[in-house]
This record gives sequence, C-alpha cells and structure tokens, in this order.
Amino acid sequence: MTVFEALKGLGAEYSVSDTVIEIVLIGRDIDGTKDFMELDSRMRFLLRLDLLLNIILFSPSSTSSQSVSHGGFQKAVGSRTDTWINRKLDWIFKMYGLLEDDLYPDPRGLITFMSNPII
Repeated sequence: MTVFEALKGLGAEYSVSDTVIEIVLIGRDIDGTKDFMELDSRMRFLLRLDLLLNIILFSPSSTSSQSVSHGGFQKAVGSRTDTWINRKLDWIFKMYGLLEDDLYPDPRGLITFMSNPII
C-alpha cells in the first residue's frame, strides 16, 4: 500500500480531498507513491498526526442535517457534531511535543497564526 493510499484510508470517515493529503505529504517531503511500510514508525505516526490536524482545522465541527417538524415534534436525520475537537487538538499538541517534531515545534503557535486574519 502506498503512503497516499494509507492516508486516504485513514481519512475515509471524513471528506478529505486528495489535495489535503498531497499537502501533508509535501509538508513532510514524502513521495506519496512510496510504500507506507518503508517509512519508519515515527514518520508514519507524524503523517497520521498531520492528517488529523488538517482534518480538525479545516473540517466543520458540525455537519448539516435534514429536519422534519410537525407541531411540537421535530426529528433531525444525519446531523453530527464533534464535541471533542479541543481534546483532540490537545492530544495532537502533546504528541508533536513528545516527538520533538521539527515541522511543528509549536503547533499552538501555528493555530494562533492561522486563526488571526492577516488583513
């Protein structure tokens, strides 16, 4: 299985575009056609973290739903809300710190930078 295929499979639950996966691979200077198992375990784990970070940052915390109502009765179908975002981000930050990652030495700074408009 290639690195690209592995990351695509890991993000299958979310709507992860091929472009997001390619950006993660470019960020780590990894060839997506390389065999996933040829990477060392640290790099495989970092790629998973990078993908998860991108999913959390650029995916909505709530997905739309269809609702039907009649009188005082309401039913929502298909809605989903991720209430664990902050805990997931905390975990990611801890993992980057434990791995002493060169690409994201201070992910909290990255998040702060990305959340502040430049203009």
